[in-house]
Amino acid sequence: MTPPEPKGLVLQPGIEIPVTLESDLSTRNNGPGDAFYGYVGDDVLAADGMVLVPM
Repeated sequence: MTPPEPKGLVLQPGIEIPVTLESDLSTRNNGPGDAFYGYVGDDVLAADGMVLVPM
């Protein structure tokens, strides 16, 4: 089965995307200038429940 084409934020070797860890999901809807969440397809990039937020 062929994996789906990547959409949105694509992480590639050698390309650094500055991120900060955001644990408070209530900031999701704060609007421009606050938290912008990185997505690959429909999946939130997260580690240990932390959401990666591109700076």
